[in-house]
Amino acid sequence: MRGFWSYAKERLLKFHGVSKDNFIYYLKELEFRYNFRDNIDNSLYKCLGVIN
Repeated sequence: MRGFWSYAKERLLKFHGVSKDNFIYYLKELEFRYNFRDNIDNSLYKCLGVIN
């Protein structure tokens, strides 16, 4: 958890603030990127249905 939170804080600071309404969406995107950080391109394409 500590690794993810450090990762998330670093990236959230770049936005200079996130609304409460959208915070969960930013956090979920960061969760996805963190979990698939070693192979993000193939994972993203697979989710989008580009690669079978």
